[in-house]
Amino acid sequence: MQPDQRLPRFGNPVKSPAAALVGVALVVAMAALLGSRAPAAAPIQTLVLQQSKPDLHSTAIDPNHPRDGDDLTVYATLREGGKVVGHIEGFKIAVRNGTDRGAQALAGKRALLRMGVLQFSFGGNDSLMAQGLTLDSTGGMERQDPEVRAITGGTGKYAFARGQVVSTRNADGSYTHRIEIRIR
Repeated sequence: MQPDQRLPRFGNPVKSPAAALVGVALVVAMAALLGSRAPAAAPIQTLVLQQSKPDLHSTAIDPNHPRDGDDLTVYATLREGGKVVGHIEGFKIAVRNGTDRGAQALAGKRALLRMGVLQFSFGGNDSLMAQGLTLDSTGGMERQDPEVRAITGGTGKYAFARGQVVSTRNADGSYTHRIEIRIR
């Protein structure tokens, strides 16, 4: 028995180097053709939302000295061009306070590091999720220091959204959110 007779055969082997070259050329041409039809990146959509002064609740025993794990919940109305378009809800959880070793190196002049999750709800199933680190004083977000969070997804007309939201605290305690997203 010859060595190649012990191996199973799958189809006929190519007998001609020219036929093999034509086969490879066809595969390369198909890959190039399919690759050239990749969809263009979706345009960036921008939403500028005004948030009313939020309703805040905290589990902190002493709000002036939050401890790791203390949470803060947020709820407020959202407007676009003066018209109510939805609401925002979310929470922040303290992960480092000013007494923790290393917290000052991370926070600089801030007394508190929190992880935050926000949901921008627009009615029905239309919503956006954002999350990220916040550097707060014990009184909350500083007016002169906008927070940037990642858009981690969405639902309804915002399904598969990605981007960022820049939140700024206004002098009256309200907030402005500039949301920049791509959807698919």
